[in-house]
Amino acid sequence: MSDTPDGGRTPGRIAPVEALPKRVKPRKSRQPPDQDVRDDARRSISVRVNTSDYGRLKMVAKQLGVRESDVFRHLLRLGLRRLIRVLDGEVSESERFRLLVSMVGEFSEDFALTPRECLVVLNLRSSKPLQIDEADLELIGLSVTHRRHAQSLLAGMVGHPVDDKNLIQCLGDYLASKHHAAR
Repeated sequence: MSDTPDGGRTPGRIAPVEALPKRVKPRKSRQPPDQDVRDDARRSISVRVNTSDYGRLKMVAKQLGVRESDVFRHLLRLGLRRLIRVLDGEVSESERFRLLVSMVGEFSEDFALTPRECLVVLNLRSSKPLQIDEADLELIGLSVTHRRHAQSLLAGMVGHPVDDKNLIQCLGDYLASKHHAAR
């Protein structure tokens, strides 16, 4: 909505940023952006979880005989460990190809990132950025959206059938060997 000359609001239009009231300011973080929280205090967060994921979380907690919060903290540690490994750039070049392929599937669903955006994220802190053809990026994208088509394309490229269960691994291996051979 935007302001009209008579002070009313016109539906369907978004006010330009400079038209926002001055009292609305972006929230500033209490911590500098690159500084870790170093104290041992626990933090409480609120997370929205879909019903099926929450059901699975409850089932795991019940089977292990622990609280749901313990399972959630464990999953959070695992996920953060994996994300930090990706974002720190401490992964070998051939492993980054495999990581990119698996990352696209997860990041496209969870963060709505395209294969190209995942490549940018993977290259952020790397001393040697990965260079990938546009056709290969499309193949990676197909491995998420149209697995069977990607499977048949990859089988034609590698010269042998590719099992659906290890499509991601085969695609990562193919990209790593293609890049290594191009050097």
